[in-house]
Amino acid sequence: MNKSQIQYCTRQHKAGQERIISICMNKHCQIRLACSYCYQDYHLNHVQDLIPIKEFEAVALNTYNEQKHFEFISLIDEKAKILQSLKNKLHEYVSQLEAEFNLDCDNLIQSFVYIQNTLLKLCHCHQHSIKEEELLTVINRYSNVEYNSIKQSIMSQLNRPIECIMKLHDIVSKECKMIQRKKFINSYIQEKELQNFYQENVLDYKMAPKKHSLIRGTMFTQEFMELEGKNKHYYGEIHKGVPYGQGILIQIDDQKIEEGIWIDGNLSWGQRSIQLKGVPSIVCGEMIDGVINGLGKMICKDGDSYTGEWINGQKHGMGIYKYANGDMYKGEFKFDLKDGQGTYKAHNGDIYIGQFEKGIKNGDGKYISKKEDTYIGKFKDDKIDGEGTYKYHDGKMYDEIQFWLVNKECIRMVIQLECI
Repeated sequence: MNKSQIQYCTRQHKAGQERIISICMNKHCQIRLACSYCYQDYHLNHVQDLIPIKEFEAVALNTYNEQKHFEFISLIDEKAKILQSLKNKLHEYVSQLEAEFNLDCDNLIQSFVYIQNTLLKLCHCHQHSIKEEELLTVINRYSNVEYNSIKQSIMSQLNRPIECIMKLHDIVSKECKMIQRKKFINSYIQEKELQNFYQENVLDYKMAPKKHSLIRGTMFTQEFMELEGKNKHYYGEIHKGVPYGQGILIQIDDQKIEEGIWIDGNLSWGQRSIQLKGVPSIVCGEMIDGVINGLGKMICKDGDSYTGEWINGQKHGMGIYKYANGDMYKGEFKFDLKDGQGTYKAHNGDIYIGQFEKGIKNGDGKYISKKEDTYIGKFKDDKIDGEGTYKYHDGKMYDEIQFWLVNKECIRMVIQLECI
């Protein structure tokens, strides 16, 4: 893997940020791509399921080289056999549950008959014919101890096939929607780069705010439908002829995608594709009049990402911007630029903590090099400019005044300080 292909972990760790080194194959784990810090934070209980990414690449490469051509007919036949096998197993499973259910019902009926006969003896003053063990059995059963266990057993047996069928229905329904979604996007988006990037970043509806809980899923329709408008196509849920619920809209001429939860024809929450300096990107969050507002995130095909506050489609407020090269900024934004108090950590270990203005360092700040040399003082136009104090890692300290002239020459006045 060359440097341009190195991926860095997007999660926040106290120790810092590292490149992705392994893939988690544990089916219950939600964190698939792992850096060295992820081991401690997410994977301690299943470290054996982590595969080094180089090993995974080698396996994938060997597999591809061995299978240059796919036999689609045999592949379909194989999948059909698997499906038929699953159907047979499901039928056997349901039949077994039915037999167990009938047996439980028979046992329950026998218990009722047993109690009824004993109670009849009591009612007709035939107590002398009732054995002590029969009386104790009736008392135990009549107290519902055994009845409750039988009832719970029957209910669990009844629920199991229903739950299985519902899960199968949900899985099949979800997969069908994903296939149709992919087909819909590929039909109207001509740019292959945008096609692939968008398909890799599937919207997670579980992340939608609670206020959309009544709209998530099929609120009005039981199936997705298509709407065609002027230079745009919509695929999803519809109410009174307009998008309402889950759906995706493509603007044909602009080659833009909008997807998420719709209310009265307007995207209320979800994600939309944008071009950021010519790079396909996706923003996700609350939408007002088609633009992101409030808390949200952005991911770019080149590897950059942002998570934080937005106003009218611009980064504005507190946020975290991660660069593809490993740099990271955490702090204030104004009108899409770093502006205010913030911390910039470079991938080489250098750190700046201080004030920014219109995207660059301006004002009071503190610079710490990877060698732990420290400068505290003034910055202007992204450079040291004005009064400040240097403290080197060997303990020596200097007061310094540094000015940049119009001709880009630098004047420095340095005074060594006594170390106390």
